[in-house]
Amino acid sequence: MAALFLLGGCQRKPAPVEAPRQFVLADAMEHWYGRYDPATQTARANLPEHPSIELAGSWFAPKDPVDIVVIFDAGYLQAGHPRHVVVTAAVPHRSDKPGRPGDDLFNCILCRPVIGMAVFTRRMNTWLLEDENDAVDLAGSNGRPPSVKLVTLGTDLHGIRLESHTQAADFASTSMSLLIPWQEDVVRPFTGETGYSNRDTCGPESPLREPCYAWQRADTLVPIPGQDYDDLVLTGSGTQPPPEAEAAKAGKPTRVHGKHKPEPPTVPAAIPYTSVERLRFRDGKYVPLPDTDPTVPAH
Repeated sequence: MAALFLLGGCQRKPAPVEAPRQFVLADAMEHWYGRYDPATQTARANLPEHPSIELAGSWFAPKDPVDIVVIFDAGYLQAGHPRHVVVTAAVPHRSDKPGRPGDDLFNCILCRPVIGMAVFTRRMNTWLLEDENDAVDLAGSNGRPPSVKLVTLGTDLHGIRLESHTQAADFASTSMSLLIPWQEDVVRPFTGETGYSNRDTCGPESPLREPCYAWQRADTLVPIPGQDYDDLVLTGSGTQPPPEAEAAKAGKPTRVHGKHKPEPPTVPAAIPYTSVERLRFRDGKYVPLPDTDPTVPAH
């Protein structure tokens, strides 16, 4: 009985449970780019030789040296696994100090940082870099990056929404891009202009005597039964320039006794703008569905 008692009293100690490993941004940047300085919070790298976006007309060329900063990072759950997305902005490299978006060497209306994105997933208590693209978009204005938001794009699917605002003396515009992890890459399934106004350069006192107009396209994600990714719906509203023929007619001076009147021509009136465009996700891209209105006013 004593032997049985002793055996029954022996209990195996439970194995220690390893605490979930937290995401460390500095470690992730080092793993992604290879060179990261935690003191200045700057990575240094070269742009890809064959980027997925067109760099012509920008401040950049393939393989250019750049300084890179994090502009957004956030964690979320997908398919039961913790994930973490990191979005970066790259600006031209400078030798005197780390380059920054909007600094004195990169600050003009056409200066747009190169946007990168990576997604890390925690598996077996290790953070793995699963999707990345060092140059997935050009976005922002005046050297500064766009606003960034984590969005739900469908059933247990997530992505990034970028919004850029350009303010100039003669116009204001807005554009939007969506970025998603896709087949061990990061792609841009949609980018486009979503607002425009010719403010401060219109009306009877303006040199060109153009009508004042402003339009916008509101974006909405609409779930579709049986479909992984939501549809993207762009609803346009506001005003737009009149057709060229109407504008020419309104701007033509009248004759009095065979002579032109000295009064300046009238300013043509802007016309209403409405549209509804619906796009469906196919093979990494949002493509317009038939019988929708993809009209974007010219300017």
